[in-house]
Amino acid sequence: GRLDPEKNPMLLIDVAKAVRPTGPWRLVVAGTGSLAGKLAAQVKAQSLGDVIALVGRLDHDHLFELYRRSTLLLHVSLTEGQPQVFYEAAAAGLPIVATAVGGVPAALAHGERGVLVPPNDADAIVRAISKLGTNPGQRSAMTRAAWEWAASETLDAQVARVASFIEEIAYTTGELPSRRRARRRRGRSANRY
Repeated sequence: GRLDPEKNPMLLIDVAKAVRPTGPWRLVVAGTGSLAGKLAAQVKAQSLGDVIALVGRLDHDHLFELYRRSTLLLHVSLTEGQPQVFYEAAAAGLPIVATAVGGVPAALAHGERGVLVPPNDADAIVRAISKLGTNPGQRSAMTRAAWEWAASETLDAQVARVASFIEEIAYTTGELPSRRRARRRRGRSANRY
């Protein structure tokens, strides 16, 4: 991930302080960016090295190994489209806790595929994590819904949707003949052989 202002990595300091008393949590932060040094300095200054591990940029093999060892994905951005990391976490079977900004609520089906929390709210994040820990049924349902979503969002499926959209626009604007005429032409062509 990117450790830049819009990704809000400094919130992880507050999250770490809030989860420390609740159990043996470890926040593993993978990524680099303009706030990496500031985040590292705060981890050191506030003696949070036992709670936050900054691992830098990871190649795919190490990233997927991290997913396999993790309990959940925490996403704390202030602004976002549809994060690729959600597909990765869902495919790895991780529940997702994420700030409800930009395209995140739609990506997580407004709470069906992950827990949505307000931005910049460390306490809400801790409550969401705790709720997932004490409600295995909800955790399982969300993880399954997210996995099914990720499995259905293959490149082939996305390309087919885009092609269908383009085709529909082309028919609507007259760039392509009507579907009825196109089917009749295909039928006549098939009858010639």
